[in-house]
Amino acid sequence: MSKLESFFGRPVGIFNWIYPGDTAEQARAMADQGFSCVQWGTHPHDAREVTESQAQDIHRIYQEHGLPVVVLSGYQNIVAVDPEKKAISLETLEHFFHLAPYFPDSVGVATETGTKNPDSPWNDHPTNIEPEVWEEMVASLLALGEKAKQAGTRLLIEGYVENVCRTPEDIERLLPLLDSDTFGFMMDPFNLVLEEKLPQLSNEISRIFTLIGAQSPIAHAKDLLYQDGVVSTPRSGTGIFDFATYFRLLDEQMPGVPLILEHLEVGQVEETLDFLKREYE
Repeated sequence: MSKLESFFGRPVGIFNWIYPGDTAEQARAMADQGFSCVQWGTHPHDAREVTESQAQDIHRIYQEHGLPVVVLSGYQNIVAVDPEKKAISLETLEHFFHLAPYFPDSVGVATETGTKNPDSPWNDHPTNIEPEVWEEMVASLLALGEKAKQAGTRLLIEGYVENVCRTPEDIERLLPLLDSDTFGFMMDPFNLVLEEKLPQLSNEISRIFTLIGAQSPIAHAKDLLYQDGVVSTPRSGTGIFDFATYFRLLDEQMPGVPLILEHLEVGQVEETLDFLKREYE
């Protein structure tokens, strides 16, 4: 057990693409910094060219460094306004499902729910809240869920205030439509708090845990910030998120679930870990 895992009482990992180099170089760097798992994906998020043999090699290299791949980073725009882009997004996720069995420690493939913004898969668009877009998202999720089930993995949904599934209310609306054996969630409350809810931040975090804590096999660690009405989720320690509530609920409701650091650069890892340790203490 690494020192980080011992300190936090759970595996602590990071996204592989934060580190430069090939898989072996990334794995060595992660292990040297004390991580004990990894969230793996290709950069820029296109896995369609990764072969079965390559997936086996990637898994083996991380295993040799004591880094199980605990989740795959699908993250596609499943409601893209451009039909060709949407088709590519869905095909990419299906290929991730195909690769999942070659990562036996993985609990599933993560994706966001997408946006109708034609310029960015991460930015909001006024039509995201329209009923027909919600129905399109649901249809995409259910179709993808069937493909994930056939491949023997799960589709893990990560809501985001700039996407179609954007709030705890949206998650509550979505939950009755999903088979818990096929779908799960990424515990990422940093993504799900609207600016007007900031005065009730701890209550919002608690509500998110109540809704999806039992169905979230992975937790993220980043931060939350609003500037001039624009949301961002920078690295931990650079925003206004309530980590005391977050860590308390993680320990109470999700013991042992891997915690994955997000939205940071290599040179910021140690500072970010020091911040998280102070908050956890």
